[in-house]
Amino acid sequence: MVTFDDLPPRSPILEIDEEIEAIHGLMSMPLDYLKEHFVEFHDYAIFMIMPYGSAVYTDITPENEGEFFKFADWLDEVYPKLGKPRLAGSAAFRLSYDSLTEEYPDLKR
Repeated sequence: MVTFDDLPPRSPILEIDEEIEAIHGLMSMPLDYLKEHFVEFHDYAIFMIMPYGSAVYTDITPENEGEFFKFADWLDEVYPKLGKPRLAGSAAFRLSYDSLTEEYPDLKR
């Protein structure tokens, strides 16, 4: 089982592959583990949202954007299952490559 010790370290800037690794790790954790370690889970989720806009947006592609959409959906589902309100910041993970390149044409690959 993946634990918080197995996730990439919290850093102001994570590479896209580290973000995706963290997403997969969090999503693989059993609900009981997340409930038992809710503060650590919530802190990690908030941590991922904070630098998301400045660093990762430049690495979003049509090939990897789905990972972030799935994560946003999962966050919306898991918080209520843990007896908590939805995480408002999950929408940060729903920006598509097309919407980003429309707003910032220099990001086009």
